[in-house]
Order: sequence, then C-alpha cells, then structure tokens
Amino acid sequence: MNQKLWKLPPVIKVYEALSCLADKRLKLTDKNQAQVMSSNRAKKYKIKYDPQLKAITANDNGSYWQGYLGYPAIAFLIQTKIIKSNPKITAWLTDINWHQLNQEYKRDYDKVIDFVLKKLSPSQQKQLKLQVENIITQIKNLKLKQLKPRLKLPA
Repeated sequence: MNQKLWKLPPVIKVYEALSCLADKRLKLTDKNQAQVMSSNRAKKYKIKYDPQLKAITANDNGSYWQGYLGYPAIAFLIQTKIIKSNPKITAWLTDINWHQLNQEYKRDYDKVIDFVLKKLSPSQQKQLKLQVENIITQIKNLKLKQLKPRLKLPA
C-alpha cells in the first residue's frame, strides 16, 4: 500500500496551529487522536495519527480539499511533541479569529500574517518567524503520509 505524502502547508497554517494551541482549542481524545475547535468556534475538526505508519489525517478544508497538512494536524503534532516548539512564543498568538481575518483579507495570507505580526514587538516578530520556519523544516523532515480512510468533513 503506497500512501501519498502530505504537501507542505502554506506558512499561515503554522501560525494558525500555534494560535490553536495558545487558545487551548485542541483536546486529545486519546494519545493518537484529537479534536480541534476552529478559531471562530463554529466547527470541530478531528485528527487521527498512526505512529507505526507515520501517517496522519484531519478533516479541515486544507487537509481534505488541498492535500496539504492543515493546522489541526500541525497543532496535534506540536501538542504531542512530535514537532518541537517553544510554548512561550506560542502564547503570543492568543485570541485571533483566523477565519475572519482570512475572509477580510480575501485569503491573502501574507497580509493576514503581517496584520498579526504588527501586534508584536520587533524582537517577538523575529522569534516567532524563526519558530515558524523551524516547524516547517520539521514538517518537511517528517515526511508524513496521508492516513486512510479520510475523515468526513465536519457538518
């Protein structure tokens, strides 16, 4: 069984994952599964991970439709320490409604990130950008497969 690898996510998805953790919107249901509330609290996403297969699945739109590792799966990987990050830096991203910002800026992710970064000091911006780059590198190096079957989209 040859499983597809996940595509790398847009950088904003790492920011969204960190924000999800800062807001404590991820709840582990067991050591290899979790639920995530969306930033506007309107949807609940599921994540399943198989450590033996090095495969993961989630039912957020990016994971389901675009084939990249979405923010719920990234948040799960950070929460379970499969991906390393600094929780002090993560805490800077609380209470951000990414759904609203992405709509407001017409999915221009660079503008959304710039808007969020402007709320931080130059030193914090630099540290956060370095952490995000490091997480992207870790995602690349993990070479995670798409776990089958796919989860159904949330209602």
